[in-house]
Amino acid sequence: MKLLGYIWLTAFVGIAGCSDAAPKRTAVSGTVRVGGKPLERGQVRFIPVEASGPDAGGAITDGKYTLTDTNGPVAGSCRVEIIGWRKTGKKHAPMGTPIDEEVQCVPHEFNKKSTQVREIKKGETNTFDFDIP
Repeated sequence: MKLLGYIWLTAFVGIAGCSDAAPKRTAVSGTVRVGGKPLERGQVRFIPVEASGPDAGGAITDGKYTLTDTNGPVAGSCRVEIIGWRKTGKKHAPMGTPIDEEVQCVPHEFNKKSTQVREIKKGETNTFDFDIP
């Protein structure tokens, strides 16, 4: 009898724990310019300030990024980190095949030490453009 009670309790706790309370993500998009030019290649990341949801991030290509309501950030204040690379004009061949050399071109103030914060609003168009010196 105790075993049957334990099974019911386990089933109830399991069902109660499966709520639809996952944070709702929001679409965001925008542009990233470094030194007045579109960032060729990089990553943008939105990190909730209140730690109330998952991080969200995506690729920056030719100065543009888009995160959908499937992979975007949750509503609220988010710290933004941007990393990016630019070609130096040199080639190197670490594995025998020449490839373009790239260097990090975004200052730490916009990535590791970012103080950039944006307010993500649910149900609104969230467009954030970044002009990095």
